[in-house]
Amino acid sequence: MTESAKWGTRQWYAAVDAYMAANPTAGIVGETIDYNYNNTLTTPPAGQQFRLNNADPSLATHVFVSTTAANGAGVTNFLGAFKTGGHFAFQDFDDDTKYHEYNISAAPVNNTTWFDFPVTWIKGTGVFNNNQKTPMIIYSFG
Repeated sequence: MTESAKWGTRQWYAAVDAYMAANPTAGIVGETIDYNYNNTLTTPPAGQQFRLNNADPSLATHVFVSTTAANGAGVTNFLGAFKTGGHFAFQDFDDDTKYHEYNISAAPVNNTTWFDFPVTWIKGTGVFNNNQKTPMIIYSFG
């Protein structure tokens, strides 16, 4: 069983199906990158972290993402592929009721060790726990 299967494969596939039904020409990546959520509301995120600019994920307008994933892998080039119109989500590793989807609303900014993604919230529920493993689900690069 893959790691993604452990944290809610059924919900992930349902979300992918719903997104593709609503956006049939968008293309899909279907990749996950593990991160640890940090509840600090300012930049920069430390390695292996992502942060939001609001404690309420539904009110976040920026997502700050490290160029180093939780497993230590460098993902600068991967994150650099995103552009306006991209679509991603985060889901708590242990609790699939904590899930939030975002559209990239403006050009992401590469700050060398982290990216700033201007976003608009699409849907989701719950609040992420600090320092919790929370995979990023990539739907499309935009």
